[in-house]
Amino acid sequence: MSAYGHIKRAVAAASRTTPHATGGTPAARLVWPLALACGVLVIVTGISIYLVFSARATGELVNRALRVQTELNGVLATLRDAESSQRGYLLTEDVRYLNIYRKAEKAVEPALTGLKNAIIDPSQRSAYARIEPLVQRKRGELAEAIRLHDSGQSANAVALVRTAGFDLMGQIRSMAKDMENEEEQLLSARSSNSALVNSALLAASLIGLALVIIMAAVSVVVMRRVAETEMAHVAELKQSNQELDEFAHVVSHDLKEPLRGLVNHAAFLLEDYQDKLDDDGVRRLNRLGQLGQRMERLINDLLYYSRLGHGDLAVQDADLNVVIDEIKAMMEMLLVEKHARIAVPRALPRIVCDKTRVTEVFRNLITNAVKYNDNPDALVEIGFLGSVATPERVEKNVFYVRDNGIGIDPEFHQVIFRMFKRIHGKSDEAGSGVGLTFVKKIVERHGGRIWLDSGPGQGTTFYFTLNCEPNPSKKIVRRQVVGAAPLPAAG
Repeated sequence: MSAYGHIKRAVAAASRTTPHATGGTPAARLVWPLALACGVLVIVTGISIYLVFSARATGELVNRALRVQTELNGVLATLRDAESSQRGYLLTEDVRYLNIYRKAEKAVEPALTGLKNAIIDPSQRSAYARIEPLVQRKRGELAEAIRLHDSGQSANAVALVRTAGFDLMGQIRSMAKDMENEEEQLLSARSSNSALVNSALLAASLIGLALVIIMAAVSVVVMRRVAETEMAHVAELKQSNQELDEFAHVVSHDLKEPLRGLVNHAAFLLEDYQDKLDDDGVRRLNRLGQLGQRMERLINDLLYYSRLGHGDLAVQDADLNVVIDEIKAMMEMLLVEKHARIAVPRALPRIVCDKTRVTEVFRNLITNAVKYNDNPDALVEIGFLGSVATPERVEKNVFYVRDNGIGIDPEFHQVIFRMFKRIHGKSDEAGSGVGLTFVKKIVERHGGRIWLDSGPGQGTTFYFTLNCEPNPSKKIVRRQVVGAAPLPAAG
């Protein structure tokens, strides 16, 4: 199959895994029954809470009514005690009756206060306002009869008892009975209303609960279908990835082969016909070869970037100090040419990571730090910090690569990580502009993030985290996907 045919297959496979705009994803279709069930559940919960508080309020009303009746009976009982002991004293002149009267008379005022505090209904408060003066008059009548008797006017005392005393007590009993009856009516009306409301709410709660059960059943069915659909999407995605991998192989073979042919033919022309070409022809053939080689490098970089996102990381123990020494040795000629040096202020930690790719992270950052540095004493500092405060959060276990070079304007701090993005205007042979893209991808594959602090003429510091397992031992560990355990703090 041609490269064009493979491209069409890869695009078609990618489109199969894209949800249709009209139907939405299965997970989105699951939202409405769950939202409805949650809404009904909230309503049912609210009704239940209301029923609880309503029952409590009804209980408080019952207690209040019983308290009013109790306090009212207390007022009557103290008045009866005071009246009985007063009459016993008038008939017998025994001071023991007088002592009982005084105790009962003193208890009347607290009994009235208790009754007043127990009443909350406005009509009952009005009734209390009518009965309270009668009670006070009765107390006055009792005291006046005793005074008349003690002053030798026993006949007048008895007459007062038979007239005003008898009538006052009758009025008080009648009003007390009315108040008690009204309190019972209020309690009955409140209980009836509460029962009606509670019955309606209970019915609504049961209906809502039934709806919740129905919605839960619907959700289970929908979730099962969602799971089946997602499994189908996963299968399609696997097929799509397989076809994309096939496409990558096609690119590496079908596209690179013509490029090599162009480069070779340009070289053959130069070799066989250089003496027959003028300087401009030789220059153009040389340029053709250079452009073909650059195109091949770009294709290789694209293929490498696509492979960075697939497969497990080759996890092993890595001594980063040894890694930096190997990079120094590999870059020796560039360091001499640029009069640059690499400094590591303190020992770097050992970590468990994909050593090859982490080496590439440091190599790319160090190479850029040296390449884009016009300082006559170029310096690249590599270090490790226990924590670094960023605008988003405090990052733990942070590596950094710092230089004293030309710096990067803040407006390009995110742009530089894009594929083939170059902001320094170097020549075509200076690189393809994917180094920092690789760095960001590798750091993210290790569960970390990368950012920088820089400005024009101020040098640049790249910070990054790796979230690798700590491993202070020297043995090589198994190959696996890197975990998310934090690095140990150094120093």
